[in-house]
Amino acid sequence: MNNKLDDTISKAMGAVKENTGKMVKSEATELKGKMQRMGGNMTELGEEAVKNTKERLAGKANDFLEEYKSKR
Repeated sequence: MNNKLDDTISKAMGAVKENTGKMVKSEATELKGKMQRMGGNMTELGEEAVKNTKERLAGKANDFLEEYKSKR
């Protein structure tokens, strides 16, 4: 749960930096903001991928066990 909050805060701070960079015409600040915002998005995507992989592996393991039990 804490990671989601950290990611949300990071994305918000990145958006602020990005927009500030645009307003003051600082490409460096704008780029830093974009990178920070993207980092929060990548973390969320990684966590989602891990969750989906765990669910698929658990499903395959259950299928294997059911097939094994039915052959006994």
